[in-house]
Amino acid sequence: MLGRMGLMVAAFIVASSMVYVVNDIADRKRDRLHPDKRHRPIASGEVSVAAATALAAALAVPLVALIGVLTLQDAWPVLLYLALNAAYSWKLKHFPLLDVFTVATGFVLRLVGGYEATGDPIAEWLLFCVLALCLVLILGKRRHELAAGGAGHRPALSG
Repeated sequence: MLGRMGLMVAAFIVASSMVYVVNDIADRKRDRLHPDKRHRPIASGEVSVAAATALAAALAVPLVALIGVLTLQDAWPVLLYLALNAAYSWKLKHFPLLDVFTVATGFVLRLVGGYEATGDPIAEWLLFCVLALCLVLILGKRRHELAAGGAGHRPALSG
């Protein structure tokens, strides 16, 4: 069980790292308009798009290996996380509320992945609590961004 859990944790660490790099590449132009995000390595130009793309590709190698070691029953939360975040980076982040639910679902999938790795049944109340907490935190962040004039750099806030 501990081995499966370690593989799942490693898979989510690598997957989320890759997702953050890809999303920062996709958002670099909008991030340059944000007072804080403009200092991120890709947005500021400190890291080139080519170097960031190479990093994302390099992260894909251990991710594929980790997913290959896990069974499909164990790996589905990671695969769904990747698909959901690809859709988020491509389109979903531009739709109000859908962007928030997409981000929150990513955290719920991490929880589900942990339970899949242990083989224990997941408590529905825990799923609900994690989803609710994530929604509160993300909506609070969006509210803060909106108050700070965030509609200019986050399209979902303007709709």
